[in-house]
Amino acid sequence: MDSQLTLVDSLDPTPPEEDIILVFDDDGDVRNTTLRIRGADLPSYYVDTSKSTTTVWAGDRLLATITRRTFRPDQITLPGLSPMNLGRWLKAPKLWGFPLEFCDCGRPFEWRRSRLGQLVMRELGRPDDILAWFSKRRDLGPGNHLMYAAYLTIKPEIIGMQDVIVLSCLLAEHKLRFIVAEDGNSVFDTMIVGF
Repeated sequence: MDSQLTLVDSLDPTPPEEDIILVFDDDGDVRNTTLRIRGADLPSYYVDTSKSTTTVWAGDRLLATITRRTFRPDQITLPGLSPMNLGRWLKAPKLWGFPLEFCDCGRPFEWRRSRLGQLVMRELGRPDDILAWFSKRRDLGPGNHLMYAAYLTIKPEIIGMQDVIVLSCLLAEHKLRFIVAEDGNSVFDTMIVGF
């Protein structure tokens, strides 16, 4: 467990070589950004939002369309499926915004917030195994002009789920930012998950 804790909470932003690292071109607005595998020239994912619709693309392949609605639940449309309520695909507790749960091929997973405010993804029932995490952009303090871009790290054992992880991470991070902005960080900080 200590190795996982060190890995996620480390100040060194360089995960192990075998991990898949998707770097965000801009994490200021996760609804309008591109992600590229670290070191790659071409983006792997595109996120585009206009008014109430967000589309997520893996290259030229549509991953999902999310429709934000005012008086009814938001909807997600996955290729080949009918639109469904977003809360049916990415489930949240009734009273709190996190953890967010989803299933892939019958395996349940969850996104939680770490002590450092990062999102971490685990398989339900296996709290010690962090499978993916999102690290926000950060600078290294006053007087230091070095800044690290935001990135999503995915462990190699779940690389087959990369598209689902990217999509669920984008939605979870958007929700986290909305909750923090709405609550002023006070209520939500009491819910930070420990390791």
